Parts: sequence; structure tokens; C-alpha cells
Amino acid sequence: MDTPDDGPFYRLMPEGRVENFDGVTIKASGLFAGRMGRIQIDGATISSTVGRCGFDLTRQRGLYYSGQRGCSSGLVAPAAINLPPDFLRLSIARKVMLLAALLYI
Repeated sequence: MDTPDDGPFYRLMPEGRVENFDGVTIKASGLFAGRMGRIQIDGATISSTVGRCGFDLTRQRGLYYSGQRGCSSGLVAPAAINLPPDFLRLSIARKVMLLAALLYI
């Protein structure tokens, strides 16, 4: 298995989720709460689509992100998430799981 020092880091999760970390951006795709989707996070944005809804959030200050949520039904609404400071210390897999839970459950 590749490590972060060997280039892109790939990990296949038990749920069939694949994660990629290039040193700046975390990209994950696969099953989230039983629905196909993708989540991408870097220092400035969180972008995700799971099932029929998606989020496009931009970092405002600290770990506070705001933007919008849109669904295939046409519903568009403001959205925001304030991540705890300990978020930065989490493993890639835990960051992805936490974002999926906060955004979609």
C-alpha cells in the first residue's frame, strides 16, 4: 500500500469507499450511509454529493465553512458547518466519515 511519502495515498474502506490524499486535497468516493457519493476537502473548500444532494462550502474563518446545499429536486438552501479544532488531527478516514455524518445523516 502506498504511503503519503510515496505519492498519492489510496485506501479502500470496508464500505467500498476509496480515498485519495495528494498532500493538499482529500478525495473520497463510494458508499456513504448506503448511498453513492463523493466528498472532497482542501484548505479552502468542501464539495460533496451523496445520493441526490450536494454541498459546496467555502472556508470563511477558522474551520467555519458556508455555502449552499442543492438537491436534484431543485431545492437549494444556505448551508454551513463549523468543524471542531480537533478535526485537523483526525486521520483521513475519520475526516471523511465525520463529514459524511455531519452533512448527510
